[in-house]
Amino acid sequence: MPEKEPKTDRPKVRVVADLMSAPPLTAEARETIAAASGRMNECKVGSIVVVDGDRAVGILTERDLVRFAASGASASEAKVSDWMTPEPGTISSTQEVAEAWQSLAEHGYRHIPVVDDERLVGIVSMRDLMRIAQIRPVEGSFGDVPRGLKGVVVAETEVGDVRGLEGFYHYRQYSAIDLCETRPLEDVWRLLFDGELPTSLSQRQTFMDEIRPLRAIPDSVKPLLPAIAKAGKTFSPLNGMRTAVSLVAAASDCRPVLDIDHQTRRADAMRIAAAIPTAAIERHLAVGVPVVRAMPNTPSIVHEGIAGLCAGAHANEQHLTLAEEALRHLGRVVRVSEPHMDAVTAVSGSGPAYFALLAEAMIEAGILLGLPREVTTQLVVQTMLGTAKQLRDEKMHPVELREMVTSPGGTTIAAIRELERAGVRAAFLNAIQAAMDRSKELARGDPQ
Repeated sequence: MPEKEPKTDRPKVRVVADLMSAPPLTAEARETIAAASGRMNECKVGSIVVVDGDRAVGILTERDLVRFAASGASASEAKVSDWMTPEPGTISSTQEVAEAWQSLAEHGYRHIPVVDDERLVGIVSMRDLMRIAQIRPVEGSFGDVPRGLKGVVVAETEVGDVRGLEGFYHYRQYSAIDLCETRPLEDVWRLLFDGELPTSLSQRQTFMDEIRPLRAIPDSVKPLLPAIAKAGKTFSPLNGMRTAVSLVAAASDCRPVLDIDHQTRRADAMRIAAAIPTAAIERHLAVGVPVVRAMPNTPSIVHEGIAGLCAGAHANEQHLTLAEEALRHLGRVVRVSEPHMDAVTAVSGSGPAYFALLAEAMIEAGILLGLPREVTTQLVVQTMLGTAKQLRDEKMHPVELREMVTSPGGTTIAAIRELERAGVRAAFLNAIQAAMDRSKELARGDPQ
């Protein structure tokens, strides 16, 4: 029996085949613009490759369709051959991602067909390439690395890799963002410490039983925490947390990690506790200890956030007032009952992601219409900021503001009609309901 090749630890260099879309959407040159653009819309892609057999002879992109729309020609009569970009540049599936990026940049393309032996096998877009950073073997020269995120060069390993332009980080093949959104902190602790997520509730419970007695804050640190929260003219939650963790480590006699073995390092790390739902906190505290649960959101970083606040079983008005005072400098605070905290999580806790997705779509629309990215980004962001300030400061109802902008037979009503046709309103209702349902599942201890 032949021996197997020894497993190599060399990181894989990504090639076009790793991220291209295959098979690509295709059309014939004799087809009408209406037929080709209709398929692009159905498949939600920004281009369609024009073929003669298996050979790519052209490409029809969103830019070409914008030129066509400006001409006023009939989509049911105009042919793809009249508006496509003929003989586009191509790349092979075996080329490195860095070479594909360079080809797109040099030609000013957003999409480029992938061709092997004169046969179309796929298509790769700028969006595909922006999902990853440059990933190369550790050895070698990096003298050609550009500045900024475009120059992020990492080694892809079993533990993780970074995709800089996408803002993506994976740990042991799990997306860090997905872990934050779908798993409780204890599951991620187990992944960090033991190399795998729990696959059952019993595994999770065993791990939680291990960390439960370690949640106590040293007595010498407790009286210092309020002073940390009030220190300085502007409070940074992250800096405050760093300070608190350092104090806990010092009070617990944690030694430098290079001076201790794995088991001791693991035991020291397990002492760092984090916020979890109110009911769980109260189970681990002494009977009668007051707990106030808060759900802030990411705009708190710029002091424009909002936090939902609820009292635990033993918290009174004084405890709620103290919590409000501590959180008010991050933005605004609203009080709700404990059963409504899952709704707060779904609406405002996850809310910044909804607005970011909307901003992303509007910016892409502006680029499609020919605006530079920097300009359309400013237009979208400032419009969102100004609209929010009108709703808040002028105490306007959203319907009132929308009607102010919407004139009879104008551009706004035409756009809103398309949004309603697409079911955007219903999609938001369903999405926020799904977020609340997932919040309840996580609170019940559902790991999936």
